[in-house]
Amino acid sequence: YKDTLKLVYMLSETEEGRDLLRTNLRWCNDSHQANSTSLGDDIVDWASAPWGYLAMGDAGNFPYPSNYITAAMNVGGGADLPAHPVRVACEPFERLENLPGTDERLAAVKGVSGQESFYLSTVQAHIQALAESLNIYYNASGELACNSFAGTDGGGEPLPEGSCRGDYGFQTCTEMPWGQDSGTDEDMFWPPRFFDPVQYKAECTERYGVRSDSWAGLQFLRNMADAVAGMSNVVFSNGKFDPWGVSIPDGEVPQGVDCQVMPCPESVTSFVMETGAHHSDLMFTREEDADDVRACRRLEANHIKRWIAEKRERHGRFDRSITRPAQAEDVTPETVLL
Repeated sequence: YKDTLKLVYMLSETEEGRDLLRTNLRWCNDSHQANSTSLGDDIVDWASAPWGYLAMGDAGNFPYPSNYITAAMNVGGGADLPAHPVRVACEPFERLENLPGTDERLAAVKGVSGQESFYLSTVQAHIQALAESLNIYYNASGELACNSFAGTDGGGEPLPEGSCRGDYGFQTCTEMPWGQDSGTDEDMFWPPRFFDPVQYKAECTERYGVRSDSWAGLQFLRNMADAVAGMSNVVFSNGKFDPWGVSIPDGEVPQGVDCQVMPCPESVTSFVMETGAHHSDLMFTREEDADDVRACRRLEANHIKRWIAEKRERHGRFDRSITRPAQAEDVTPETVLL
């Protein structure tokens, strides 16, 4: 995938290369910047945006078809993504493993290879694989005749009134102005891009007319133990297949709430789903659900029952069948009911 993005930049430098991109990515005739040397940036933005959303909708991430992401982002006609969509989106690139390497492809692009026609077909195969992969997301419905690069934030266009995507952009700008670097040796993206918080906040002000405020997030992250100590009636759940799972404890340094390694009040507990996706535990029960997802739901349900019982006890209607909150160690696949 990273080599393919490098090829996109090489091809975008010449009219012949842009023609090859236009044909093999099947872009629409009116797609913006179709003849511009900045086309490489446009395509890479378009190609990079879906992966975070696919990961949130994949169990490894979701193990069943779902339109949770496509409906929220107004993309792909709101149609279902396939089960394990990241795996499906990677399949076109897996078929390229035995093709010539980057240096040979570069020679083909520059037109200096003695086997130019052979390597040109390799270049085309990479660009076609890129289109096939991304259409898992952008064309989930299978109804798009061509691609447009206008929606480079991972969403479709236009935004309907009350769009979740538009609302979330506002929320991230006002309360969660965070980001991360990409294009390093530790990921699949290209080129290297580094998060600039000053620039991000300026863009938020320009787009929404508001000032970003990091206080809430930083207050919790920097003073997590103190924050948790003052809480009651909370179950913190997380999934290791969720891209937001960077808050899961890593090694000896807890980056998230883990009541196994940090003190928590009696009515606060945590559960990490080894195969959990983006809030898999909050989705309706499906037969494809993994045991740990079902176990997490059971833990949550038992705690909620306890909270209700305590409320009723204070009002003289205590349900004595519920005596204490279930802890994470109480829940095994054999005890799963949900």
